[in-house]
Amino acid sequence: MKARCVKEFRDFENGRSLRRVGEIFDVTPERLRALSSTRYGKLAEAVETPAEQPEKAPAARKSATPKKGTGTRKTARKSAQEG
Repeated sequence: MKARCVKEFRDFENGRSLRRVGEIFDVTPERLRALSSTRYGKLAEAVETPAEQPEKAPAARKSATPKKGTGTRKTARKSAQEG
């Protein structure tokens, strides 16, 4: 079962990790009930996940800056030496 963090908290039952708002993580139904009814308020809520669709990996982003070795600087040096 998956849960979404509603309020930031330190998860002492899972390696003392810091759960940030909006983070989705795996929990058991008993653990979700415990996180939903704490003295600090509701810390997590259940997330509905369709069983038919497998989880997809995030798409890689393309960089807006040119990569090293594109030759733009080398050509600039040649034109400066020629002139």
